[in-house]
Amino acid sequence: MILYDNRDLRFLLLSRVGSVIFAPNVLLPALVSDCLCAAILCAPDMKVHLIMSGSVVRIYATILGFVIVFRTNMAFNRYFDGVLHVKAMLSKWRDAFCSLCVFIEASALKIQEQGAVEIVCELAESKARLVHWFSVLTAIVVQKLTGVEGFQEGVSVRDHPDDRVGEKETDRPMPTVPVCYASEQSDIAK
Repeated sequence: MILYDNRDLRFLLLSRVGSVIFAPNVLLPALVSDCLCAAILCAPDMKVHLIMSGSVVRIYATILGFVIVFRTNMAFNRYFDGVLHVKAMLSKWRDAFCSLCVFIEASALKIQEQGAVEIVCELAESKARLVHWFSVLTAIVVQKLTGVEGFQEGVSVRDHPDDRVGEKETDRPMPTVPVCYASEQSDIAK
């Protein structure tokens, strides 16, 4: 299970993963310009000592505003491009999963007509494994994209009982899906 809270503003604002708030190349120029603006605004006679007209400060503030707006616009564009690519990736995965499931279903119906019930049961188990692995694949991607590193303690993706190598078929636990849906298909056909 992936544990994160996307409504925790403290985590979102103070997170160092994917954030530009605490980056040195952002803080230093912002701090210098803030100190300059604060000095000019706090001391009205500072303009006389700096030999700077009020229009220079207005021009500087206008340019700084445009830079901030353009930078924010570029960041939003990058973010939504990323969202678009993730959406396309998940859509292709879903299409691949649906194609595999349709192939398994069509094969099961054809093999069931021939009377090989054991093979139909194996196909049902294969379909359950596909559901498992595509779910794990999606969960890992979501975990990586949220920036949370590592799995829960003591849980491993490799511990799935259907993927143990070297065991006999009789040693495996029963799958959580119906073992064989041959009888269901024959009920539907009637």
